[in-house]
Amino acid sequence: MDCELRRPGIHYIDECDNDYNGGCVHECINIPGNYRCTCYDGFMLAHDGHNCL
Repeated sequence: MDCELRRPGIHYIDECDNDYNGGCVHECINIPGNYRCTCYDGFMLAHDGHNCL
């Protein structure tokens, strides 16, 4: 009896690569398994992690 073990492939998703921009108001930075929002110079990221003040 032969048995073959297959591992499911990992599908990489770029949360920043869409019209939604990851929900970030300014910049969306894609990182493995996640993303983060950043703001342009002179702005700071709001507590919600998406808007810039």
